[in-house]
Amino acid sequence: MSGVSASPQNLHVHELQQAARHVSERIEPKSTATQSLSRLALLSLIEKLSWQARIGLTAIAAALIIMAGCGVLLIDTAPAGFGLRLLLWAILVIMTGSVCAGHLWRFRRGSAFAAKPFSWRAGYTARLSVFSASIGAGGLLLTPTGLSPTLSVFILTALGITGLVGAGLHAAHRAAALALALPILISVFIAAAFRFDLMAGGNLTGLLSALAGSVIVLIVIGWRSTKSATIAALRWPRRITPMLSAAEKARRRAYNPYKMQKVLKEHLDTKAKMANSQ
Repeated sequence: MSGVSASPQNLHVHELQQAARHVSERIEPKSTATQSLSRLALLSLIEKLSWQARIGLTAIAAALIIMAGCGVLLIDTAPAGFGLRLLLWAILVIMTGSVCAGHLWRFRRGSAFAAKPFSWRAGYTARLSVFSASIGAGGLLLTPTGLSPTLSVFILTALGITGLVGAGLHAAHRAAALALALPILISVFIAAAFRFDLMAGGNLTGLLSALAGSVIVLIVIGWRSTKSATIAALRWPRRITPMLSAAEKARRRAYNPYKMQKVLKEHLDTKAKMANSQ
């Protein structure tokens, strides 16, 4: 094999075919199968999120207004300082909620955010997490030590249900749903642990039951999000024709003796050097 020439004319046809396959593998484009959703599918999910968010924020606002009204009625019978706690919580919720709603309203109106839907979705998700944290702060602010256990359970349950319902109305984007649900639930469970002294043998069974129910609801929300993405993918499939034509062009370039002569010669030279070294 020491006399093997690097010229293609001195090789067998099978060796030429093997060299051509090697060149084809080198220039074949990478697969994009990991990108499951097309851009149109993602845009349709963002549009669906913006529509669902209007309903979700409205439902959350209605629930919070009812809770605040009930809190005002309980000021006379609640412990001292409850009215100040309620006012502080209302200010936090109004400030963060108005920022979140304003961001959504500007996008729906067609302002500059409409030209960057993916940036809007990221910004809305971040604002939603802050809004959720302010709502969840009510679990610590509205359940002081002197408040009756029944009212504390009612407030914590109402906050948890509000977070889960709001997350369900943001199921078009899983990150947004989790950004709304998790801060509220974490704050509620922390408040319940402090309020009922669960570490010292409190009603741990009730907390675990509530935790299991919340996990089940979050799993259902995740399933809805996956189903929405599947429907969007079927409605707006990824266009594979240009990708296939590019692969076909690459194969044709691989077998073109004029355009690929340099690459083929490099491969044959490498193979001849390896044979000579043996």
